[in-house]
Amino acid sequence: MSGIFLNFRSADAGSYAAVVLDEILGTIFSSELVFRSSRTIQAGVRFDEVLLEGVTTCDVMLSLIGPEWLTAATADGTRHLDRTDDWVRKEISIALKRGIPVIPVLLTGATRPAKADLPSDIAELADRQAVYLRHRHIGSDMAHLMSQVTAVAPALAAAGIFAPSTALPETYLPSMLLRPEYGVVPFSGREAELSDLDMWMAGPSAQAARLITAPAGQGKTRLALRLCELARERNWLAGVIADDTPAKMFGRVAPVSTPLLLVVDYAEGRTAHLRDLVAALVRGAGANPVRVLLLARSAGDCMRELHDHPDDRVADVFLRMVEQRLTSLTDCVRDRHAEFVRALAAMSGRIGQSAEGFDAPPLIETDRYDRVLDVHAAALAALLDEHTQGESSDPEEDPVARVLHHERRYWKRTCAAYELADPHSARLDSVVAAATLFGAATEHDAVELLGLLPTFEDQGRDVVMRFVRWLQGSIRDRRRSTLSAPTGWGKTRPPPRCPPTPRSRSDHHGS
Repeated sequence: MSGIFLNFRSADAGSYAAVVLDEILGTIFSSELVFRSSRTIQAGVRFDEVLLEGVTTCDVMLSLIGPEWLTAATADGTRHLDRTDDWVRKEISIALKRGIPVIPVLLTGATRPAKADLPSDIAELADRQAVYLRHRHIGSDMAHLMSQVTAVAPALAAAGIFAPSTALPETYLPSMLLRPEYGVVPFSGREAELSDLDMWMAGPSAQAARLITAPAGQGKTRLALRLCELARERNWLAGVIADDTPAKMFGRVAPVSTPLLLVVDYAEGRTAHLRDLVAALVRGAGANPVRVLLLARSAGDCMRELHDHPDDRVADVFLRMVEQRLTSLTDCVRDRHAEFVRALAAMSGRIGQSAEGFDAPPLIETDRYDRVLDVHAAALAALLDEHTQGESSDPEEDPVARVLHHERRYWKRTCAAYELADPHSARLDSVVAAATLFGAATEHDAVELLGLLPTFEDQGRDVVMRFVRWLQGSIRDRRRSTLSAPTGWGKTRPPPRCPPTPRSRSDHHGS
């Protein structure tokens, strides 16, 4: 998705409107999703190449038409529009030929151009439904313009709401191979669950919610991501709601012209978010179905809080919500052996290690391996043991702990460069855990957060700052792991308001 392209003429009022729209649209969607030539094109680059790329990849073009747009001319009286090298004309022509939605925006004092007044390659612009943007009606006109933009380009409505899709970076810590969003081990199984969810999505209700519960590492997130992939193949707008999405943004997605699938992970700690989300969806409901999929380790008391919403329409959505509990993908020993071999094959290439000659862990038939995370972690630990000969982990140890054994070696190797004070294992563990569970918006907030840890009691601010810089340089920026926030200082999950299930190790949603 490349966003909104602003087409305007500098010799017309459109140039001023473009500046204002650029600021407003950038605030609503993101400045990266708005193309305005004088801001987007950097000095020294070929402007024609950047303009062409911007036009050909945009989702929608807004053609800003002011009173002088049609008649603006050169010094010799030639209309700009009649020149084949006129960039306003070129941009519109390219967009029309490529089937990109072009919305004429009529500014104060402007009228819709007649077909006869336009060059043949952009004459079709006269047939496009126009919207107004007048200074006396800027509020209502702007609201209408936004609704039209999101109607023709629904994905824009989700900008800043859905967590961005991420690819495994070139360098990474071992545990990142277990993160669900990277999908290192290809998705497999869950046919019955996907069939059930497909029936739920196809149901007659305008808005409906479903709750999927399972212990950490059982595959909730992988299942939801797979469902989103399948939904997008059928032209649904689907994605996982980002943790830090402001509630005021939820209203943007409600009236879009396509069906919606919204996934809320770690739902047990986000009841306020959920109430705001469904309230916005109910208030702005369009004709297309909306489905909200909640992922949680257990229903708990916090799920019951959702039933008490003062708006009966919102409460009804939650009251009708069905809980779907995921069972283990690795119920029997044969399944666990097969999954172990599959994980070895998928991760061996990432590590540069052959997948041949590995035996399943000795306790694979016990409850220790009833989660797919544990099976995948055991495969990864076996590969890492072989890759780092002489520093192997204990095959009978907890499989996730075996992976973290290798990860801690990396942490300790980086400590000297940051001159960390007494970087013993317990201190490093608490620092990384705090950054993971709670996160921080800024470096200042990160210092305040770490300063609350008992390990830094009576320590100076400079000591804490070194650990913050270590997190930034060694963990967050270079090789983000399952234990570090995936973007910025943001947390990987909100702190739960309900008690976690007993086995609350690092969550992974495998297979």
